[in-house]
Amino acid sequence: MENDSFIPIFLEDLKEKLEEAEEALKKFFDEKSISYLKDVYRAFHTIKGSASLVGFKGFQKVSHKIEDVFKNIYEGKRKISQQDTARIMKIIEFFKSKNSDLTDEESEKLSMFLNGEIDDLDFEENVKKSDFSESDCHKVLESVIKVENNLILGNLNLAMIELTNLKNYLSNLIYESEFISIEKVMDGFENLVFQESTLNGKKVKLKLLIENQDLKIPLKDSQMLRDSLIHIVKNSISHGIEKPEERKKKGKPEEGAIKISAHLESKNIVLIIEDDGSGLATEKIKQKARSLGYENVDPLGAIFMAGFSTKEEADFSAGRGIGLYAAKTFVEERGGTIEVQTQKDKGTKFIIKLPTTHFIKKVMIVKSNGNIFAIDISEIILVKNNLEIFEFEGQKSLKYRDELYSLMPFSSLQGTFGIFLKDNKAFLVDEITGIFNGQLVQKDSNISKYFVKNIFPFPVPLIDTKLISPHKFSKSEKISNKKTILIVDDSSITRLVLQNFLESYDYDVLQAKNGIEALEKSGFDAAVVDVEMPEIDGFETTRRLKEKFPDVPVIILTTRSKPEDIKKGLESGANAYMIKGENLERLIKLLEKFLKR
Repeated sequence: MENDSFIPIFLEDLKEKLEEAEEALKKFFDEKSISYLKDVYRAFHTIKGSASLVGFKGFQKVSHKIEDVFKNIYEGKRKISQQDTARIMKIIEFFKSKNSDLTDEESEKLSMFLNGEIDDLDFEENVKKSDFSESDCHKVLESVIKVENNLILGNLNLAMIELTNLKNYLSNLIYESEFISIEKVMDGFENLVFQESTLNGKKVKLKLLIENQDLKIPLKDSQMLRDSLIHIVKNSISHGIEKPEERKKKGKPEEGAIKISAHLESKNIVLIIEDDGSGLATEKIKQKARSLGYENVDPLGAIFMAGFSTKEEADFSAGRGIGLYAAKTFVEERGGTIEVQTQKDKGTKFIIKLPTTHFIKKVMIVKSNGNIFAIDISEIILVKNNLEIFEFEGQKSLKYRDELYSLMPFSSLQGTFGIFLKDNKAFLVDEITGIFNGQLVQKDSNISKYFVKNIFPFPVPLIDTKLISPHKFSKSEKISNKKTILIVDDSSITRLVLQNFLESYDYDVLQAKNGIEALEKSGFDAAVVDVEMPEIDGFETTRRLKEKFPDVPVIILTTRSKPEDIKKGLESGANAYMIKGENLERLIKLLEKFLKR
């Protein structure tokens, strides 16, 4: 029976996994590395497991066959040909077009196509429907018409009120479509445990313990959590929990137990999956590892190795040596950790810790000295205007109830509003833009650990006062001799993000949307240049900039990471080469080095 509530998540993750498989196949034929075939294998293994959980038997069946093909390939039992790749690509394309399970006819035809028994697929094209409902469309249209009418009639205040209402409505729609509760992530696990225990001839009950019932995580991360839990639960049933007769001999209840709990710990979501089975057979694991050529291996680490399994024959539950490897890979790719604890005849516990990279928090957006930043509402105790500034030992402060609150950097000495915080710190700001439900993304800088990404077209830092010291104002408040950085990138969002980041480190910024525009600029001390741009690319832009300004350092910042690209960039005259996705702190260190700040 299909688990309807989780089908949209399955379909979203299906597309992501198919794109991963597609990209891995392309890379395999470019670089001939067997590791890419393991990535394809892992993608279809995950699709198979997820499909079984939502009741998509067609996807489960075909994915299982594709998984077998790639297992045989990377184990050297067969070779992959260009024709095989073409067939897999065609199947991936068809999978992407589906918004429901494969029919029996489709499953059969896809299997025959995969085996080379037929040469083409002639299914009718499927069209995926939007998640945006008809009632949502009508409500948005109604609001837009109201705004339009009020503007025509000159009712600007009413138009602004309606725009605010519309924005809040759309924000809620986005929030509901992008976030999901932890409890919802575990929908259908009772069925999973029942199915797996039945297949393995065992009796197992599931207990869920969710401390934060309203804890919500990003939808895109939810499938990773779900996949990891699926792999571990299936492994616990297959390898850990004993059969009823064996449990009875040990004095245990015939029915085994699996408990999944979830709670927040600092900035991590902690998931614990524990069973009351036999515990890990560490000696058996060591023997299997030695047979594979691994000596003195930690058995608690060996179970996560690709292709490792103590089960003699693979089945739908386990034995392929990919489930725990996939779980560890998923967790570590998100910056998390997975730990195993085990006791003989007592059971095994898996502890997953995942950083909460995205979540919702109410914030106040303010402007001060041209800077835009956010303050956590829970940290604010008071907002006042018409304030007097006090000075003590060179430190400027605001006063409230006979206590001094130290003014923080970015404070405007001519500011209108004083924001008083819990830790006896304060900001004096020029303008309060408003209070918003901020969607936060984890991103470290010298002033914040999170940026708010849904208020403006560019992310805004959420100030962390623990990271910064109160500002020591000089009596004359002299303007510093700032360095100017030229940003050359055809993405307006990238330019805004970099500008916001560099300005937080006291740099001035110039922008250029392409190489031609960059070459018309002057008066900058360093340049940060993208590679993929129209008209002339970043390599040529760098070469021309160095010809025109030989003493100005140029840093290439791009997504292109192949050795030949790095070589070409440095040969064009770049002083350094950075890959987008690297910690931007490195950019600051490079600028400090080149500009001797």
